[in-house]
Amino acid sequence: MIKGKLNIAKLVHVKMEKKGKTGMVKGIFLPIENNHFFEGKDGNLYLDIVAFALKDPKDGQSHLVKQSLPKDVREKMSKEEQNAMPIIGSLDVDGTRAETSNNAAPETTFGDDDDLPF
Repeated sequence: MIKGKLNIAKLVHVKMEKKGKTGMVKGIFLPIENNHFFEGKDGNLYLDIVAFALKDPKDGQSHLVKQSLPKDVREKMSKEEQNAMPIIGSLDVDGTRAETSNNAAPETTFGDDDDLPF
């Protein structure tokens, strides 16, 4: 088993609060195009990643994770820009990290004045 964590705050984002059914809800807005998310035929969005093995694994972390950009975007970047891409996470091959669950809501689009459905 391989487990990992991604720091989504390393992506282009805005933290915000919106009114929900039980009060204010803190959240994060991730623009699709600015973050080069891949839109699948099924309507889902994907963040392509690439992992690099660490020479000296420590604290259960064997790999670092960076975003894998589309070829056309990557080819327009200089080597310095490519190397400066932020580390967005790590992988753990021994499975010592805690498991996380996915409680994602179905896809919904909201306007500025809309309250959240949860």
